[in-house]
Amino acid sequence: MFNDKEKIKKIYDETATVIADLAFRREITDEEMYFLLNMLEAIIDNRNLSALTEVLLEWIKKEDKNELNEEIKKELFKINFKDEDSVNEVTHNIKKLLE
Repeated sequence: MFNDKEKIKKIYDETATVIADLAFRREITDEEMYFLLNMLEAIIDNRNLSALTEVLLEWIKKEDKNELNEEIKKELFKINFKDEDSVNEVTHNIKKLLE
């Protein structure tokens, strides 16, 4: 049976493979791939992303979000998941965009 570290590594590997495959098939951009891989790493490292997650869920729920998509993506691509200030700043900026 898997222990927790093995389970986490398996989930990480499988998710990273899906993300890389999407990029290889050009269904996501390289920039999107790097963002998703960095976010995956932050989640695996158990960093607190609850505020960012709440803002992203708010974005998903928005009815008319087409105009916001590119602006929010630009903000997300700026994020440095290893820097709490960067995560907080991007979260704040996205919150303002959603208002």
